[in-house]
Amino acid sequence: MPEIRFKKPTISIREIGVKRFWLGLIVGIFTAVVLSLAFNYGREVFRSPGVMRDLHIPSTSEFQRNNYFYVALSVTLAMSLTTWFWLYGKYETHGRRRLIKRLITTNTLLVFWWIILVVIRFGTLVMLLFSGLGGYDNDLEFTTKFAVMLILIPLYVFLQNWYLMRLLYRCEKWMGYSLLISIVGVYALVQTTTIDQDLINKPYLEFYESEYAYIEDEIERAYTQYGISFDDTTVHVLHKWYKPEASKQVRRVKSAFLSDNIVTLDTIMLAKIIQHNLKDGYAINYRYRWDYPYPINIYYQMNQYEPADEETIELMNLLILQIELFNTRGSGEPQTGRDYKIQYISSGKKDAIKVDLMIIRDRLLKDTSYNDYHKLLPSVSFELDTTFPMGDYTRALQESFDTRLSNNGRLEIDSKASN
Repeated sequence: MPEIRFKKPTISIREIGVKRFWLGLIVGIFTAVVLSLAFNYGREVFRSPGVMRDLHIPSTSEFQRNNYFYVALSVTLAMSLTTWFWLYGKYETHGRRRLIKRLITTNTLLVFWWIILVVIRFGTLVMLLFSGLGGYDNDLEFTTKFAVMLILIPLYVFLQNWYLMRLLYRCEKWMGYSLLISIVGVYALVQTTTIDQDLINKPYLEFYESEYAYIEDEIERAYTQYGISFDDTTVHVLHKWYKPEASKQVRRVKSAFLSDNIVTLDTIMLAKIIQHNLKDGYAINYRYRWDYPYPINIYYQMNQYEPADEETIELMNLLILQIELFNTRGSGEPQTGRDYKIQYISSGKKDAIKVDLMIIRDRLLKDTSYNDYHKLLPSVSFELDTTFPMGDYTRALQESFDTRLSNNGRLEIDSKASN
């Protein structure tokens, strides 16, 4: 601490001025409430799907850490403004005291605005940059990796206030009293200014209610019926739509079906969930891609198993799902926001899928080894494009089915219906 060559008076209400003291407290309380509400509402705005695309729903512990951090920061910043109000404008006859008072008020405002600008910059610019890359999902994990900063920053602001005040006054017990008042204030503001996250969470979860319900049902069925358990990361990514890992998951599942290797049951279950929810495998040209296993890939895998195998049962369910999707959502105006995944793919690719679905369905109905599945296969209500030149392409697909099947769908003629 710098050497002080004048006798410091003891800080008191009389020394500050009764009117100035109470007005300073009012300014501090008002500032704490406004900053707490601004931080809380700002967090909710930038957490919303309109900014982040995928809604980030923090855990209970993360939510509480954030609440206490921003409220504690609001209280300590409000104390800085109270300190500035107490000292600013009060004339000092002693030159050194006048210089130190100006130093205190300048540094107090500097820290006040610097902290607010840092919070705004990290709360907006960084998040917007990450959201523009395909869906930010708390990838930086500030509250986990830098949890100690949530304590050090408010503590720094609090100690900085009283360090500067001690250059001018003997503070004695005021610092202890202010610490107790700050703790009470933090608790009170957490209870009164915390935003109910259900205001954003509930509409978002209701919008994807059927998709999320299907995920939970299939995950539970995989465990109870087949003893398959998916790790938390896989389940978390299944609930995301724009996160880069979600697109990678879609592409990995499709790649497994495109290879000549036998697909495992857990991958088949994932393919069903992804197909049902019509998830995107790419952020670019997503409207015109088919990001799921083709029917011929599914049929190829069915031939690798016995009709009674568990894998065959789920492959059949995946095939039935594709037929129902094209029956109900393959034509007409989009009924949901994700119908474009079927309706807006290229004509050649769509007809290639339809041709294969019809051929595979007919073959399964004629195959007596699949008698147990015949009642499950739905009828086909979609139609093929028979106009030129798509009619010739359709006939070529029908004639080359066996050749394409032997190569798991890979053939020169499929260039128009490429991945």
